[in-house]
Amino acid sequence: AAAAAALLVWKATRPELGPLSVRQEVVAAASGHRADSASVGDTIRISATGGAGAVRETRLYRNTSELVARCPGDAGCKISSDGAELTFTLTVRGSYRTLAIAGPEPVPEPTGALDEDARAAVAAGASVELSGPLEVE
Repeated sequence: AAAAAALLVWKATRPELGPLSVRQEVVAAASGHRADSASVGDTIRISATGGAGAVRETRLYRNTSELVARCPGDAGCKISSDGAELTFTLTVRGSYRTLAIAGPEPVPEPTGALDEDARAAVAAGASVELSGPLEVE
């Protein structure tokens, strides 16, 4: 309920932004500093900004077949006037990708499969943006 309320406030107060974009940043657990690669135990910080429409969502998938985090919805989600930030600790090896969604209407609930969820969002009239893969060792 709190996430839904935050989303409504964010939708009502955010200025129009540029094109939808997504950025992933790894914070190494050992040093606490930004890293170029990722290992189990590191944290990924995902920022999604821009795009048109009042409905926005950020989803993180592992191996394109498992939804592991969602914003809004997860505890690591922060919504602001210029976008959303999702923080997630990487506990399992694999290839991680982020799907950012922006559109005028709600999109279908995720199936857990990246490609299927992206197609469903586009079919619902949303814009989508995918991050590059992040390999976690």
